Amino acid sequence: FDYHDKVAKKAIWQLKYRGRKEIGEILGRVAYARLIEDLAERRLWSGRTEKILVMPVPLARTRERIRGFNQSALIARAFSAGDPENFAIMEKVLIKIKNTPAQVSLKNRKARLKNLHGAFRVIAPEKIKNRDVIIIDDVATTGATLTECQKTLKRAGARSALPLAIASG
Repeated sequence: FDYHDKVAKKAIWQLKYRGRKEIGEILGRVAYARLIEDLAERRLWSGRTEKILVMPVPLARTRERIRGFNQSALIARAFSAGDPENFAIMEKVLIKIKNTPAQVSLKNRKARLKNLHGAFRVIAPEKIKNRDVIIIDDVATTGATLTECQKTLKRAGARSALPLAIASG
C-alpha cells in the first residue's frame, strides 16, 4: 500500500500505537494474497524441498517491551499461515542488537542507513544457511531497515532475502 493513503496509514498507526493486533493479522493475509502471485512468477517454487522462511523485522527489546508486541511479527505470522506447507515463520533468529533512534525521526536515507549499520545479527546462522527468506516490515520509507536486514541475512548465509513492506512511501 501507499503509506500516504489515509486508510493504510491509519491502519498501521492503529496497529502500532493503539495495540489493534487484529489489524496485523488482516495485513498479513492481504500481503500473502498479493505476494503469492509474484513469488510464482519468480519461480521460487520450482524444485523446492524446504519451506521459505518468513521473518519479521525485529524490534529492539526495549521497544518491544514498551509496545508489548512486534507489529511486524503479527503480520509475518499471518502471512506464513496463508500457506503453511510452503512457508515457515522464524522469529528470534534475526535480532536487533542496537537500541537505535526510531527511523521515523531521521529524515534522509543516508542518516537512516547509518543509524541501522550493524544493528542486526543472526544468532543461529545454521537455521538460515542456503535458505530463502522473506523479511516482513510494516512500513518502508527509504528501505534502510529492510536493506540492513537483507545484508545481515545474506552475510549469515541465506540464499536470498526478499523484502516485503506492507506500506511504502
